[in-house]
Amino acid sequence: MPLPVDLTGQVFGLLTALHLDKTKTAETGRRHWRCRCRCGELISVDANALRSGNTRSCGCLRKKAIKKLRHKQFKGNEVTNAFREKERITRFGKDYLRTGKAMRLLSVSKPTLVKWADPKQACPWLDGRTIRSVEDHIDAFNRDLTYYLEEDLIHVRDAMRTRTVSEEHFGFTLVDKVMKEVGVTRNTLVKACMAQSPAVRISLKPAKRKDGQACKRAYVPTAFFELLRAKQKEHATPQGTVTTADAARQLDRTTTTIRTYVQDGRLVGRSERRPTGLTKHMREEILITQDSIDRLKRMLRGESISPDAPGQQTGQQCERSTRGRRAHDITIQRNKACYEAYSRVRRGEQKMAIAMREIREIYGLIAPKEDSHLRLYAKRYAEKGAKSPLPWPPPDTSKNT
Repeated sequence: MPLPVDLTGQVFGLLTALHLDKTKTAETGRRHWRCRCRCGELISVDANALRSGNTRSCGCLRKKAIKKLRHKQFKGNEVTNAFREKERITRFGKDYLRTGKAMRLLSVSKPTLVKWADPKQACPWLDGRTIRSVEDHIDAFNRDLTYYLEEDLIHVRDAMRTRTVSEEHFGFTLVDKVMKEVGVTRNTLVKACMAQSPAVRISLKPAKRKDGQACKRAYVPTAFFELLRAKQKEHATPQGTVTTADAARQLDRTTTTIRTYVQDGRLVGRSERRPTGLTKHMREEILITQDSIDRLKRMLRGESISPDAPGQQTGQQCERSTRGRRAHDITIQRNKACYEAYSRVRRGEQKMAIAMREIREIYGLIAPKEDSHLRLYAKRYAEKGAKSPLPWPPPDTSKNT
């Protein structure tokens, strides 16, 4: 039997043999050498693979070859453009859509789409048939993509739209429909059911999910639904006024911000004791006039408003933010309050904690959450919010006094 060959120091492609890997050799029963690749990686390689040339690197050569193959004909935005051009293909005179486009058309997930195209699991919207699909190669990514027949996708979409997702049961109404029309949460609806004598029972009845599969959904008696609507009419707000929650939905604000608008005079409202939802408890509710809401909407859009109009706001036009349209003048007033509070802190007239508490009481959810936020808002007002630039940071006179 020939003696083992010593490969120490020998070079095989990008690999340099360092020493015999005794642990790997004992595990596999074949001689493995510890090698260092030119890229710096350490790996254990079979001696026969080294000497035959089957292994020449730690894997970096393969990665470079794949990257070069992918971008051999495509550079820069050409890869993205080639991918977009492949969103729709034509095979045998019929159009096929790529997986992502088909998912958006049906508003379903990829696993659901794959299941509907599987012959073993037929699509419930095609009467037992499957969505026909083909595969096509895209050179920009060097892989195969799955495409689905547009004709079948449109058939499935129309069937999902026409067929009722929730089956109608005589004498019962879907709980989701009751919550939407009455305007209550599920917990409030459950409490109202328990408050009846005898208690109203919420029943689970057969229905269908959006993907066409059978499921159970909650229903309440239709008579109870009509009773809730009658109670809602009894508690209806006077004509020309809306509740704080309705005003918040119209202006896309929080209820805390709406109360702040009422306190500042931007909205006109009055306080009144009203029942809370479907229960018998009474609480103070602010009723806001619809005219003041419409006026504030026009102001937020930047339209000019008569100075004699009640609830008119003297400020600047609103600006767009990532969370929607916000009143620019509210932001300016908050930043101004932060600048004044930070100035008092710098002069030693007030503690930072007291200043933060006062601003939170006035501005609620839009108030700064931390000391750093207060300094940031104050700096914004000093640099951009004020009519003329203010000194930043404010003068510190606490040490002089």
